[in-house]
Amino acid sequence: EKLTRDITKTSFINMTEYFAREKDIKTQSAFLRVISSGKMSLYQFADDDRELYYFLEQEGKLTSLLYHRFQFTWYGQEIKEYQNQLKAGCLDCKMLSDFDFSRLTHTSTSLGKVVSYYNNCVAPQSISTIRKTKKPWELGLMVGLGYSKIEFNLGDLRYASSLNPQIGVFINYVFPRQRGRFALQNEIHYYNYNSKVESGSGDAQYTGGGYLKPDWTKEVLSVSFIGVKNLFRYTFYQKKTGVYALVGISNGFVIKNNSSSGAVINSFYDIRSHEQSYLVGLGANFGKASLESRLVKGNGVSPFISVSSPTTEIGLFLKYRLN
Repeated sequence: EKLTRDITKTSFINMTEYFAREKDIKTQSAFLRVISSGKMSLYQFADDDRELYYFLEQEGKLTSLLYHRFQFTWYGQEIKEYQNQLKAGCLDCKMLSDFDFSRLTHTSTSLGKVVSYYNNCVAPQSISTIRKTKKPWELGLMVGLGYSKIEFNLGDLRYASSLNPQIGVFINYVFPRQRGRFALQNEIHYYNYNSKVESGSGDAQYTGGGYLKPDWTKEVLSVSFIGVKNLFRYTFYQKKTGVYALVGISNGFVIKNNSSSGAVINSFYDIRSHEQSYLVGLGANFGKASLESRLVKGNGVSPFISVSSPTTEIGLFLKYRLN
């Protein structure tokens, strides 16, 4: 049950009305922070309003520790049922029989100390206090399409845009704190540029036997890369569907160059083997699947300082998490 701790949000005339209230029941999957584990385990959860909830696990049963603050007539009222719940769970520890559970506050420090003391009392070997949550990793596959455009700062030469498939794998690290809102995405994937010249005149070039005009219809840029992307992900909304934003960098390494030149002198005798890019994106996940759109800006393949070759790509990716 979602129980507010702000007394200005909920009010009751009497306790009869309180116990007859319509309960706001929430069911969802979420990361729980482990406060103490053993025969009795204590977990912490923060909801979308940053209200803290605590759960007690004992003999395989998970119980929510109840704490509620509300307006009662003209003064504030607190329901500290968590004190009685914890007392009932510690009955088999004689060393806690005289402990005053009414002194417990609804904090991880106060509750965690009692749970740890109980575990040390009934099963000393099982105690593990404030241990780190297991690092959550996401491993999966990705496929997509990239609509790309490359521009050479070379006269009036213009390359056509192209639509190319992409495929890859990802391994992400999701930070346990903040309920998985922050993550580092790491991807390795295949992508390429495959563009023909759509316009260009160009000067005649000397071949030793005379001057010849370039045949730009034969000019094709076809370069394949293995890309390594490192991205920061922030999830705005996490329930059945998560909406998130991405920002990061990409390093592409040429693995194949099938370009052909329409110039008399081959304009692709040398290309830069490393492309650097930055990107931003938005995505949404649906269970283990997610859909992402991205805008990528790169520095292209020109090896010459005087000739830039910026690239722009709009991508759409479908990703599936395996674990």
